[in-house]
Amino acid sequence: MSLHGMMAITLGVPDVEAVAPFYREFGLGGEGNSFSSTAGGQQLTLVQRPWRQLVDVTLGADSPDDLERIKAEAAKHGAEVAEHNGTITVVEPTMRLPIHVAVMPRIAPEAVQPAPVNVPGNTGRPNERPATLFEDGPAQPRRLGHVAVGTPDIAATSQFLQTVLGFKLSDRVDGAVEFVRCSTDHHNFALAAAPVPFLHHSSWQLDSMDAIGHGATHLLKGDPDRHAWGLGRHFIGSNLFWYFRDPAGNFAEYFSDIDQIVDDAEWMARTWEPDKALYIWGHPTPDALAPTDLGEIVEAMASAS
Repeated sequence: MSLHGMMAITLGVPDVEAVAPFYREFGLGGEGNSFSSTAGGQQLTLVQRPWRQLVDVTLGADSPDDLERIKAEAAKHGAEVAEHNGTITVVEPTMRLPIHVAVMPRIAPEAVQPAPVNVPGNTGRPNERPATLFEDGPAQPRRLGHVAVGTPDIAATSQFLQTVLGFKLSDRVDGAVEFVRCSTDHHNFALAAAPVPFLHHSSWQLDSMDAIGHGATHLLKGDPDRHAWGLGRHFIGSNLFWYFRDPAGNFAEYFSDIDQIVDDAEWMARTWEPDKALYIWGHPTPDALAPTDLGEIVEAMASAS
């Protein structure tokens, strides 16, 4: 696979100063309006925009040959492409989303040793309390994993990502959502049907369910209204999740234990029924997870055009 992951995103919001503290409490480091994960470095930048929006995405590639292949495919499909200082930018035509691709090292998080647990028939932690009892403070996301976006044409966006950029289809729910990947993660884009392009959520990796729980506890101490949905486990992708809402209306997800596709030949993409689209266990999907500002985004986009 020529691409190896989602390396960074730029998020546009009407009030950067109001949104920035959320992502610091979420556990991302850095200074000013740039935010970093522990393994991925700078992976989120906030910029001012009239309405909330995903401004651009950066993908990592292994070699210059990968960039040349993407440029050639973009030309064959009549896609906009630009090149600057070794980075190429291709514009996905349905969402009008600039996607930057650059040769950069793969993110290699430090290996995590699973915490010993006591389960029936196996006392893995004899005579000890779990270390997680004493964790405190914000979570420390390892890396950006994926974004979920709304697109007016799922099939067209999915086809572009696969044909031009080299993404692979992982799973889909017919007419509702498609999951595509450019890394070993089950998905790096989740594409959902929507009247206008918008960011639903960004998703950030934590080590375990305990890490998700501790991070959520810290985040919600500051403002319980940040809670959107969780804790639960998705069916498609299999990852544990907890969602929160930032002040601009974007959702941010902690995830852990997502399916890893290390051999494309061993994975079969499937079309699932709608009841598998969201979760296998957890609280029923709340209305709070549905964006309430799509009408405002439609009006703002119309005024800007």
